[in-house]
Formats: sequence, structure tokens, C-alpha cells
Amino acid sequence: MNRFSTPGISSDPFQLTLKHDSRYAFKLSPGLTHALYQLASSSDVSLDAVLFAAFQVLLHRCLTQDRFQIVSAGLSSPEYFRNCLLWSVDFSDNPTFSAVVTHPWDVCLLPQNLFKKSDKPNALLPILFVGCCPILEPLNWHAFDWVLQFAKLDREIEISARYNSDTFSQSTLIRWMGHLQTLLEGVVDAFQQPISQLPLLTEAETHQLLVEWNNGFSGSPPYQTIHQWFEAQATQAPDTVGLVCNGIETPYRRLNRQANQLAHYLRSRQVQPDTLVGLCVNHSLEMVIGTLGILKAGGAYVPLDPAYPKERLAFILKDTNISILLTQQSLVSQLPDTSAQVICLDSVWSEIVQEQAVNPTAVAQSHNLAYVIYTSGSTGNPKGVLVSHGNLLHSTAARLDYYSGVVGRYLLLSSFAFDSSVAGIFWTLCTGGTLVLPAPAVKKDPSSLVQLIRQESISHLLCLPSLYALCLKYVTSRELESLQVVIVAGEACFPNLIDLHHKRLNNTDLYNEYGPTEATVWATVHRCEPQPTNALVPIGRPIRHSQVYVVDQYLQPVPIGVPGELYIGGAGVTRGYLGRPELTKEKFVANPFVQARQMFGDGRLYRTGDLVQYRSDRTLEFLGRIDNQVKIRGFRIELGEIEAVVSRHSLVQQAAVTVREDTLNEMRLVAYVVAQEDSSITAQAEQVKQWQQVDNIIYGQTTRDNG
Repeated sequence: MNRFSTPGISSDPFQLTLKHDSRYAFKLSPGLTHALYQLASSSDVSLDAVLFAAFQVLLHRCLTQDRFQIVSAGLSSPEYFRNCLLWSVDFSDNPTFSAVVTHPWDVCLLPQNLFKKSDKPNALLPILFVGCCPILEPLNWHAFDWVLQFAKLDREIEISARYNSDTFSQSTLIRWMGHLQTLLEGVVDAFQQPISQLPLLTEAETHQLLVEWNNGFSGSPPYQTIHQWFEAQATQAPDTVGLVCNGIETPYRRLNRQANQLAHYLRSRQVQPDTLVGLCVNHSLEMVIGTLGILKAGGAYVPLDPAYPKERLAFILKDTNISILLTQQSLVSQLPDTSAQVICLDSVWSEIVQEQAVNPTAVAQSHNLAYVIYTSGSTGNPKGVLVSHGNLLHSTAARLDYYSGVVGRYLLLSSFAFDSSVAGIFWTLCTGGTLVLPAPAVKKDPSSLVQLIRQESISHLLCLPSLYALCLKYVTSRELESLQVVIVAGEACFPNLIDLHHKRLNNTDLYNEYGPTEATVWATVHRCEPQPTNALVPIGRPIRHSQVYVVDQYLQPVPIGVPGELYIGGAGVTRGYLGRPELTKEKFVANPFVQARQMFGDGRLYRTGDLVQYRSDRTLEFLGRIDNQVKIRGFRIELGEIEAVVSRHSLVQQAAVTVREDTLNEMRLVAYVVAQEDSSITAQAEQVKQWQQVDNIIYGQTTRDNG
């Protein structure tokens, strides 16, 4: 079963009509059967009560629902058809198993005419049939797809299931029945345990999920810092073109020399390890030189996109308390007031070129900061993620490990204030490739992008799935034949994009990457092969030196096919958030899994807030968020942040923000506001127009067919 949605379950095995009726059965061992009888006897309840309670817990854990309904029949009663009961179950307080067995749940008798009488009503008695449907939903018997039956034999209990194979795969049913058996074994030993702590997984299954399906350490990068890796490439191939911007080619020799000069210049201004240096420049040669120069000086760069609103730039400048801000003369008027020393690279370059051109002596080490990138915050303010050289080295080395071949010409579309830019810049420059920077107008026009890819013979591209889909619409004949690798990331990849890609560019490899900034760009990846268009596109398996764990609300590993929150461990997990110790403590937690710690060390885990599930082929599927965060066109957005900002306006009394998909696979933010009573219609209209302009500037992406 590719994606599980809560099934309906019938409680009439005699008259069950399934579109594709399948069966599976197994027996509990005599030892376990005897132990369950003894448990029931010592607890003064029936065996049916124990088995019924165990099935309730199984549904709770596998459906990840606290409140649900179950239909039962034949609970140790000869009056089978007069005992069809609807039970309303609530596990929100995490009761003990003994409490579940004896709890007087709300129950109601179902009408007799819901079921047709069997010719042999007592043939299978005593038995237990249970069913599940979402709470508060009307019972639709035609939708029920599962019957579970317990039969008491001489020394064993037989458990059989009849199910609709259109809803359940056989492998899913077999796994679930295995979880039920493990649960029953656990109940015998821990009758008073909270249900969250009862085992669903065998030791072998737990080891598989926590250890075998994760990636360990297979050697460290050959350098302590990322710029040393770049320096090695500049020494090895100094005349290779490293950057193309506005038609001008810059070889590695010049990139390294100018970055060295800037580094010496910054060191003379007290830049040292972990010193934060702001960088607010356009996509240009200065962007690359500034990034490398800050790193070579020993500092950490803080990227500020000039397109951001002044309020956001002002917050970042204040939050980082930077003392130096590198920028360009044309952008000075767009900057907010700041106490930092503002240095215009183009204006003072005549001074910078007087500095030494040799590689500065390395002062930063792997534990020192490389950059601080700001992401969305739920309180209305963004938060700065602290990324070390070790994190960045791991992320880059994992790319070399996973992707075969060399990077020829990489087209950098991301704003350098996004961590996806990190993937392009350092993957390219640490492997001797050429980084191509497009003009701002080209980045928003799919037809121009296609033309640029052809003209520049681009081999590697990373972009949003939605933007890549638009580019494919403009493909005629062999315009994109130079592409060897296309990576989509930043938002959920939709299935029909995979189909479109393979129809248009069958010789180009397509990958779906996933990873939060807090795990240094990426943590999992999936190579996209042709697949059914109604199936989710997986986010793949963990990259080298990364571990992923899918857990429930009680930090228990969930079985294959069961949704849970994704936790990430490994060398990519960052320090935390700048100046936010409480939030860092909340989101970066100790690894609770002994087996994993023994294999991978005691590193912390990052709580992503993303809802995922494992498939049986070891790949992960992304299902959504467990909180109020969304991703639109690659921007990680807390709806609460938008609501907080809108609500601050003097004309707004209340605000609510949501996401709408008016066009398939095209998501947009929609804000609903309650205006202050004294605000005029004209003022409201003018403010909405202003908000729309800001949204277009920041989140805009051309979607109109210009052909």
C-alpha cells in the first residue's frame, strides 16, 4: 500500500462483499495463547476483552489517531447479530493497557438490519470482528474493507483477516498482523505499561529501521574547511573557467586571487573564526568573491538578499550584530540603518587589490561557523541557523559520493540567501566545474531559462519542481539535451512532473532532494524513475553520514507504512539557532535510540516537523507538516509569521493565512483579514495592493505562457 488512509472495516464476515476479497491467517503459539488466557483470568476479564483491547492499540499506533470508532460483534455472546456494537475510543491520555481492557468506552448498539443473517450464525463462534472508521463520520458499510477474526482453538488462537486488496496490499496486512503478535507478546510482560511504550516492532525490525537503513561514517573529507577544498581545485586547474556572469568568464586563478585579497583585507579589520560578516550583493562576481573571501579570512558569511524588505534586512542585521557589511554601491540606498561598517566592494576594490594574493594561513577549523542563513519563524521573526565548516564539508562530500561524474556547468538559480545556493556554489567550485549566474530577469522567465541552458550548455540544474515543469513546457526538439542532471527541491515534487520529464528528457537523470536548512541543505535523495502518476514521489534514502528516524509523538519508531515525524541525525545537523537557546533545545534533541548511538555516536537529532512514512523498499515518502509551516516556491514559510506581520497593521483587527491550490500544483498564500471598524474601503484596497506588490517581489515566479 503506497499511502495509507484510514480504512473502513466491516463486521459481517458472512455477507462481506469485497471487490477483491483476499485472506490471510496465522496462529499464536501455544505458549503465547496460554499466557494470554492466564492474563485474562488474573485480570478478571474475558480473553476477548484482551484481544479486543490489543486490536484497539494496534489501530491507535498504526493509524496514528487518538480518537476513533470500532465496530465489534460476537464478543463472547451467542446472540451474534444482536451484539453489533459501535465503540468510541479515546487514547489521548496515553492510558495503560490494563485501563484499555477495563475502560467503559462509550458504546451503542447498531440496528439489526445493518447485517444480513447467516445460515449458520454460530458456526464461527466465539469470534471477534472489529472495524475502524474516522470518528464522527457516518458509517458507510459499503466502504468497509477489513474483517478481523479471532478463533479459539484447542491450544492456540487463530487470527484471520479478510481484506480488500484494492485498499491493502498483502505485505501490509502481513506486517500489521506481525505487529499485532509482537504487541500481544509485549502485553503479557507489561500489562500495566502505557500503550505508547508497548512494542510493535521485533528487535530485528527495530534494528533494521534504526541502523541498517541508515548511513554511517565512511571516512572524512580531506580538508578542515570548505575553502581549502576550493583552493586545491584552483591549484590543480587554475585556468579552468570557474564562473560565468553577464557573459564574462572568470578562471579559478582569478577567483582565488581576488578572494585571497579580500580575505587579507578583512583580517586587517579583525575578522577571525566565528566572526559574522554580512554580504548583501546581487548575483555577481562580488557574490562569489565575497563568500570565498569571508571564509578564507576565517569568518562566517551572513547572506542578505537585496530583494528582501528593509524590515527583514534590518532584523537580520540587528539579530546577528555584525560589525562589517559587504555590499555594492548601487544597493546602499536599499539598506536599512545599521551600526555595521558598510563596505562597498566595487568602491574600495582599488584598496583591496593592494593586499597579498597568496592563500591566507588557515585559522578556521571544522567546528567553526561557515555561514548563518535565516529561515522562517513562527513568532513573526526569522531565525538564524548556525552552519559549521564540518556541516558544509559533509554536505558537499555527500554530493560527490552520491552523484556520479563531474559537474560541468551548473546554473545557479537560487538566491544566495537560500541554502540551496550552497549546494550549487561549493559542489561546483570544489570539483572544478563552472558556475553560471543568470541575469535576474532570466530566472523568472521559463522560456529565457531554456534558451540560456542551451546557449551555455548547462549540465547541472537545481530548481523548484514547479519551475522545472514550466521549463519543460517550452522544450522543443533537443533544446535541453546538454542537461545531464536535474535536481528538484524546495517543495513537494508532483508525480506528473516525473512522467513529463521522462517523456521530454529521457537521457537526463532526475533527482528529488529533501532536507531542511538545519541539516545543511539535504538529508535524503531519490532518483526519479518512471512511476504511476497516482503515487507519491519519494524523498528517498539518507545520504552519506546522515541518519533518519520516523517516530510517533512518544519518540517510538513507527513501522513501515505508518506516518510519523522525521528526525534527522548525522554530520549535517547544525549547531542550532543564533541567540535562541530555548528553541535550539526544543528542536535539537538527544538521540534516544541506544542501538543508533552505539553505531553512529551520541550526536543530536533535529526535529523536522515533517510527516513522512517508510515504504517497504526503504525509501521515505513526504506526507506534509505536523505544524503550521508550508513551502511555496521554495520559501519555507510559517503561516503564523505572516499572520503576525499582517496583524501588526493599524487597519487590521484579525488575520488568518492559509494555502490554496486553485491551479493544480500551483500553491499560493491567501490572507483573510478583519478590518478595524474605522478603516475606509479605499485605505483597505490600497494596503491590499501594497501587500500584493511585496508578495510578487519576494515570492513571485513567472507562470504565464509568453509564447
